[in-house]
Amino acid sequence: MTALLESTLSWIYLRGAKLPRAVTVAERAALAIEPSFSKASRPELVAYGRLMVSAAVAASRREDESAADNYLSQAHAAAARLGTEEKLYGTSFGPTAAKTEAVGIHVALKNYSRALKLAGHEDMKTIGKTMSKVARNRYKLDVALAQCATGLHDAAGDTLIEVGLDAPEWVRHQALPGVIGARIAKVSTARVRSISELIGVPLIA
Repeated sequence: MTALLESTLSWIYLRGAKLPRAVTVAERAALAIEPSFSKASRPELVAYGRLMVSAAVAASRREDESAADNYLSQAHAAAARLGTEEKLYGTSFGPTAAKTEAVGIHVALKNYSRALKLAGHEDMKTIGKTMSKVARNRYKLDVALAQCATGLHDAAGDTLIEVGLDAPEWVRHQALPGVIGARIAKVSTARVRSISELIGVPLIA
């Protein structure tokens, strides 16, 4: 529980743009509980994996690709040991969480092609079965952003529609749909207006 609270604290620092502090908190807490993968309990693996994800996200926002990759590899190792998603004190972690977080991390690092390659893996096509609605749609917005960045504007529009129809109330309070809509509008304002009408969210003025 203490380790997961530290993960939340790291996220708070991340939201406050205190990136070095966010990395330090997550890394320190992870080192304090670093498990032996052959002997670790499932709760230990969940807490350690989630902390490694927190550190990787903060490192990616600092554009420290080497550190982000290192933290991600540790998260993937913990997820592989778990084998399936596990929920602990309201926090979920496992192979799907590690893979979807990796997509967002590579988007933050501007490794858009790598993010889309990860998202295109066969096992990523059924993510809705193991993720919460919020986590699923947050991931899809990352995918849409990567699609925009690589010129796949039609695909990005389709992904945005999926999100808008799946979580209409949630999407109204997110900033990324507007960012994605503005990028699609550079290619076709008619397409963005059509998406706005379909999902009931104004994307451009």
